[in-house]
Amino acid sequence: MPQKRIAHEKLDEVKELRRRGYTYRQIHRVTGISTGKISEVCEKERPLTNLNSLEKKVTGLDRTFFEFERQFIAVRDRLIEDVIDSDNDFVCPGCSSDFMEFEDGKQPYVRCPHCEYTIVFGSL
Repeated sequence: MPQKRIAHEKLDEVKELRRRGYTYRQIHRVTGISTGKISEVCEKERPLTNLNSLEKKVTGLDRTFFEFERQFIAVRDRLIEDVIDSDNDFVCPGCSSDFMEFEDGKQPYVRCPHCEYTIVFGSL
C-alpha cells in the first residue's frame, strides 16, 4: 500500500525532537508519525561513520604502516649489505659517472667522488 507523504515541516520537527533526546515513541505521540517512519528519518540523519569504526580503521592503518616499516627496514638493510659486499659500480644520478666508494662500511650512504652527490639508503 502506498504511504502518505509527510510534510517537510513534520520531518524537521521529528529531527529536532530526536536531537533533543526524545525516543521514537515520544516523537510518535507528539507528531502522529509511525515509529518505523521516524526510525527511517532519523537513520538518514545519522552520520555514516561513528567513533568505533574510525578507531578500527586507524588501528588497521597503524598495523599496515608498522608492517610496511618492518619490511622496508629489512629490504634497506639487505640492500646495504648487498651493496657493501658486491663489486658492482654505482652510477651517480648527479653526474652519471661510475663510482664505488663508501665513507664507512657501516654507514647507509655512498658519496660520489666527482660531484659529492650522496645516495642515502636509510636514515643517517
